[in-house]
Amino acid sequence: MSRVAGVRATGQAWASGSVGPEIEYVSGGDAKAFISDAKPAPTLAVADAATGAGGGTFTLGGAMTAAKDQLTPLTGSSPWIDHTIAALIIGGLVVAAGSHVYRLYATRRKEERLDALDLQMKAAA
Repeated sequence: MSRVAGVRATGQAWASGSVGPEIEYVSGGDAKAFISDAKPAPTLAVADAATGAGGGTFTLGGAMTAAKDQLTPLTGSSPWIDHTIAALIIGGLVVAAGSHVYRLYATRRKEERLDALDLQMKAAA
């Protein structure tokens, strides 16, 4: 039985009010992990590409804004164009909100990993 399976069996037995099996020593089960084995934090590049952090019109949000700006003079000439402009505006808001939420998530996960690994956190500039 592996170390994790032994701990799970004992925990389940304790939760049900029993004593549970004795945990067996597993050779190598007490080895420390290396920092290089840690799972990397989520990348912020996705959020930056969507919100346009330093990218101008070369981002998804910038492309949607440029398309909306090109169609704005044609507003009222066709219901299809009016619906397209509305869809671009709503789509831009969804992309911006989603990328900001993802950025908050990725930053939080990165800080949790730094704290768990006892690494220094960079001070906010």
